[in-house]
Amino acid sequence: LRKQMEEQLEESESIKQKVIKEAEKRNEELINELAKERQTIDDLKKELGNELKSASIQIAFLKENSEKALKEKDVLLGEKNAELEILKQQFNELNENHNDILHAAHLTESLIVYMVVKTFIVYIEGSGCLYVFCFIAISITEL
Repeated sequence: LRKQMEEQLEESESIKQKVIKEAEKRNEELINELAKERQTIDDLKKELGNELKSASIQIAFLKENSEKALKEKDVLLGEKNAELEILKQQFNELNENHNDILHAAHLTESLIVYMVVKTFIVYIEGSGCLYVFCFIAISITEL
């Protein structure tokens, strides 16, 4: 019985050693897997950090370009407003000139009518033909 117990104890010890070896082996495998996963996490962190830096640089670049574009737009808008003011002034001057020309044409027309009427009055006084004067005066006014 003792011998049997010793054999069982040795067998138990052998099984225990095998289990411990397998457990240690599995433990090492798990440690290696964990190390690989940690390395993968570290690599992903680096990659994410690089992408964040790149995105920050791109955002800064876009912001700078946007600010430049806004400044250029403001400058162009100012130039266009100045051109518009010049065009308005020129239009107003042309409008004034047009009004002056129309007024001058009206005065010229009135002067011509006056001269023709005066001429016909002199003619009518001499000939006594008042109805000819009225017909001519109406025709000239229609012109």
